[in-house]
Amino acid sequence: LTVIKGNADRLSSLVNDLLDISRLESGRIVLELAPLEMPFLIEQVALTITPRANTKDIRVQTIVPAGLPKVCGDSDRINQILTNLVGNAYKYTPPGGIISIQAYVKDELFHLGVRDTGIGITREDQEKVFERFFRVDDPLVQEEAGTGLGLSITVSLVHLHGGEISLESEPGEGSIFTITLPLAEGESREPVGEPPTSFVTVDRPVVLVVEDDTEVAGLLRLTLESDGHQVLVARSGEEALRVARERHPDLISLDIRLPGLDGFEVLELLKRAPETADIPVVIVSVINESTEQGLELGAVDYLTKPVDTGELLNVVNAAISRQEGMILVADDDHDTLVMLREALRAAGLNVRTTGRGDRAMQLARAIHPALFLLDLQLPGLDGYQILKQLRQNSHTADIPVIVMTGTGATESELTGAVAGASVVRFLTKPFSVEKLAQEISQLVADQSA
Repeated sequence: LTVIKGNADRLSSLVNDLLDISRLESGRIVLELAPLEMPFLIEQVALTITPRANTKDIRVQTIVPAGLPKVCGDSDRINQILTNLVGNAYKYTPPGGIISIQAYVKDELFHLGVRDTGIGITREDQEKVFERFFRVDDPLVQEEAGTGLGLSITVSLVHLHGGEISLESEPGEGSIFTITLPLAEGESREPVGEPPTSFVTVDRPVVLVVEDDTEVAGLLRLTLESDGHQVLVARSGEEALRVARERHPDLISLDIRLPGLDGFEVLELLKRAPETADIPVVIVSVINESTEQGLELGAVDYLTKPVDTGELLNVVNAAISRQEGMILVADDDHDTLVMLREALRAAGLNVRTTGRGDRAMQLARAIHPALFLLDLQLPGLDGYQILKQLRQNSHTADIPVIVMTGTGATESELTGAVAGASVVRFLTKPFSVEKLAQEISQLVADQSA
């Protein structure tokens, strides 16, 4: 019955979207324009999405300054526009994220910005997201039900109102969809409020708090956010493993007593998987007799509840700061990642590994590695796209890169393809992992000297 209902709902959504497309194309949608009080409409949309957001521990916030003028629009259709944008933000924002609806007046137009801390959209896909039936080729997107028509309908409805829609996004950081609407006749055109903060190039450290007690999770979140960290929250071991794979946080705070998998099982699974093995884990638990077991499984520290907030921040910041001088390795081959990680660690080097290009780019911005070992064939973003983004960003342009490739391209061909990037060497697979580790150790030592 659940499967039948789910498929019926998807079919109903598709039919409704197709009917809207048909009405828009035939000109049968006529707007009932009237002066609208936008704060009330924004609050209604926020209240509608909040119960669903709570199930994923996503915060929904509205930023609505006083003195906003009225908008000339159709109440039902503007509600539909905003609901579509907020609904997409909910779908593609991992647990512990934030969705913001922000209203302001600029250039004599009313602006509505919907910002999320979700998976983000690559520059290439940003040009296509408003096309009919287009869906981003990302497993996190494909897992969510959708017709690929919502944004196309949204654009048409915004244009019917005489407005425009724009998108700003960074993979792994989130998205900001902004629409403009005309002001009602006789309303003030003076600027009111501020637009959403644009994306910055330097990420704040991301901490995943794994805790099933709502009050403790809230305390940890407030403490860490007040110190400048981004915080994600997982309520179970299974959810923690999924979020760790999807977001690759800079540190994990892990409780032991969890529903389903307990903390020790989660820690063991984290350290076994190449994509999460290098994430520092701090255990925070009431169980104080298992310190030795936690450290043996790979935790960097063990704190006992009730947590002293000062001690927590000291431990977290110390664990994150150890990533200075980090070697970042991105390769879609599991065996290569394991060999490189073991060889580099044996040489006394800190290593972070990932098998996806988009996560590699996120890590490069977050930890600014001392050296980046980059395979050219990666899912998400390929090596060429990563090198292009590295050199376009002033924060990452100076990261030295060793390019690994299994193709038959010559070094001169590769040099031309990645011109402008800080590539210090090209490696053709297979190569000696041990010799490479020795060379990298020498290279890092020379940089430190």
